[in-house]
Amino acid sequence: MKYHQKLLLTIALDKNPEQYTFFHFILNNDLSEKDSKVIFDILHALEDKKEGTYQKGKYEQPLHHY
Repeated sequence: MKYHQKLLLTIALDKNPEQYTFFHFILNNDLSEKDSKVIFDILHALEDKKEGTYQKGKYEQPLHHY
């Protein structure tokens, strides 16, 4: 619950709340902080792969901690 409150506060206090679509996704799907970190890491790895900067092993290590 604390994590969701933090996200809501961040959205509410920003002058441009539309930029927080990922936070809305987390809140709408009732994801935990742990779940959202896994999704963020996966999205980051996919973006790096798309840009050609993917480094094998860089992303797998943090995912094993979840």
